[in-house]
Amino acid sequence: MKKLLLFLAVMLAGYVASAQTTSNPWALGLGGNFPDFKSPNYSLSDQLTDAYWQYKGVPLRVSLGRNLNQSFNVEASFNMVKLDNTGFAITNDKFWDADLALHYKLANGYIIKNEDAIFDPYLFIGGELTHINENTYGAIMGGLGTNIWITPKVGVYAQAAYDHVPDFDEDYFHFAFGLKFRFGAKDRDKDGIVDKKDKCPDVAGLKQFEGCPDTDKDGIEDSKDLCPNEAGKPELQGCPDRDNDGIADKDDRCPDVAGPASLKGCPDKDGDGVADIDDRCPDVKGLPALKGCPDKDGDGIADIDDKCPDVAGVASNNGCPEVKEEVVVPVAKPAIIVYFDFNSATVTKDDQAKLDSFSKTMAEQKDGTFNVDGYADSKGNDDYNMKLSQKRADAVVKYLKKKGIKVKSLEVKAFGEANPIGDNETEEGRAKNRRVEVKVK
Repeated sequence: MKKLLLFLAVMLAGYVASAQTTSNPWALGLGGNFPDFKSPNYSLSDQLTDAYWQYKGVPLRVSLGRNLNQSFNVEASFNMVKLDNTGFAITNDKFWDADLALHYKLANGYIIKNEDAIFDPYLFIGGELTHINENTYGAIMGGLGTNIWITPKVGVYAQAAYDHVPDFDEDYFHFAFGLKFRFGAKDRDKDGIVDKKDKCPDVAGLKQFEGCPDTDKDGIEDSKDLCPNEAGKPELQGCPDRDNDGIADKDDRCPDVAGPASLKGCPDKDGDGVADIDDRCPDVKGLPALKGCPDKDGDGIADIDDKCPDVAGVASNNGCPEVKEEVVVPVAKPAIIVYFDFNSATVTKDDQAKLDSFSKTMAEQKDGTFNVDGYADSKGNDDYNMKLSQKRADAVVKYLKKKGIKVKSLEVKAFGEANPIGDNETEEGRAKNRRVEVKVK
């Protein structure tokens, strides 16, 4: 009775657990087989209390199974035992049977979802040859059992079957227990993970990544690691960050110095928005357009290149104001010069003759315009000399007017001491400067 209850307890435990997988398609079983010719003659309640395993010595059972798919496998077995011939049509202690059974696994991913766990229950049905009382009979059988896997490849098993022998007087139960060994799994990359469960079957990997490698050993499998050959951080998808600025070294222009993402990981000491690596003036806040250099005078030329940084200028003059070439307009030669005595604005007789002659030339140029420019020497103050030079110019105009020259054709200007043509330090030079020049405009 105790043996039967123990067997049923093991069976029930198997039904709440997961099934054997097909990773190791072959299974070898070694154990014992225990016939019972007594219990089939009793009621179900008596069978649970009066089971009688008829054996002497050590029973033997050898089995070999092969998975067909997730739900089915086939198993062949050979059982041999000496019977305790205590009646019930048993007259000889020699007993053996050879059977072939089809197993239906409950842990197949449909009934029990997990294929790869410790417990592996199954139902089976099959045919057999059984040797009883020196005769061999054909029989059919059906039953249930479970495997309990201690390791992925080694386990124990227990099963119970009802054997119907049409040509013999009695049917019988048989119970089997033993060890079972799974084998035949393929592991091409030799990483200890069978190919069926290995997501990377051709490259040795780790169990935690289902057989895929982690070359840099940073805890991120290579297929998800953007830097599979350098240990890195999970938040950077496996890439390193030497300066710890949150930017992966592969994307960091300055991987050894922390900087903001906006500048691709480079620092900006002066805070002008130009990375120090690109900043010609990294210690002074400047303008991006001038590569981080300031431009105090706003002329578009960086102060470090500007020779006049405080005054707006042009690039052609190195940042200094543009030097405009003075256009030298050729000064018209005086057509006539009228000289005056010291401190005088009276046209002398000699110069009246000059004006008489020149007035004829002027009269011929009816549409012409003439400048009449009055000058003085340096004697006296500036204000006096300016007025004196005006009087001299007016005296010449007055004389020409008498000669019939239109005043509108004459433009009068006084220059005082300006534009000397002689040296004011000498009397001879000062005499040359006391003059009125008449020029064609």
